[in-house]
Parts: sequence; C-alpha cells; structure tokens
Amino acid sequence: PELHTRFLTSMYLSYLDTRPDNLVSSLRSISQAPGSVVVHCTAGKDRTGVVTALTLGLLGVDPELIAQDYEASGTQLRAILERIAIRHGSGKNHTDMRVDAQATPKQAMLNVLQAVDERHGGVMNWFVKQGWTLQDQTRLEQKLLV
Repeated sequence: PELHTRFLTSMYLSYLDTRPDNLVSSLRSISQAPGSVVVHCTAGKDRTGVVTALTLGLLGVDPELIAQDYEASGTQLRAILERIAIRHGSGKNHTDMRVDAQATPKQAMLNVLQAVDERHGGVMNWFVKQGWTLQDQTRLEQKLLV
C-alpha cells in the first residue's frame, strides 16, 4: 500500500507540473458552464480525483474531507473496472488489474495537498501562479457555493 500511495502522489503531482493548463482549463470550464457539470475520466478517480480535489481546495474545503471523498471513490472500483472492460472489448488490459492496484488511499491525496501547500503556499497560490484570476474564483464560487 505504501508504494502504491507514493506512486499515486507522484503521478498526481506530475499533473500539476506537466499540464497546469489542463487543470486551469478544467476549472474554468466548470465555473463557466451554463448548467450542471460532470467531471470524468476513464475510471473517474485519478484525473477526476485531482480536478475534484483542487476544486474543493479552491473552495476552502478541509484537506481531510477532500481526501476522504477521494478515498470513497475506491468503493466502486470493481464496478468501474468491469465497465471499462466491457467498453474496451475484451478488456484484457483492464480486467487483469487487481482492484487493490487501483485503490484510492486517502493518504495519497493528503500527500498531494500537503505538497501543494509546501511548494506553492496552497491550492489558491498554485492556481494564481497559473493565471487564475479573481474573476475565475468568483465564478467558481458562484457556480458551486450557491
């Protein structure tokens, strides 16, 4: 479990380092959408988990609650992996995955949020460094805190 947690932490932090434009764009899309928004990726836990965690971080949600929410997504892993296998034909690459190898340990997200705090002074500061504006923040808050 510790090796998996370190792997996920590293992978998730790489999203911030290598594709900050995707993260900012995702949150701007959420904030500017005229109606409801669905955030998703293949399994709905990695890229989706990071986008959701950062969104909640921008809204001031406690990191412990963010990490608990992320961990809860693991309760559906078996069903997610089965759905992926069906959608991808034989699903050989997905059905062979063990559920525990796709786990969503709370500590991984806590590590990510702690690293963002230590390296950038928090989620908000990271976004501001990427061009996030007061207008962006206001839109996000109006969209999600109504």
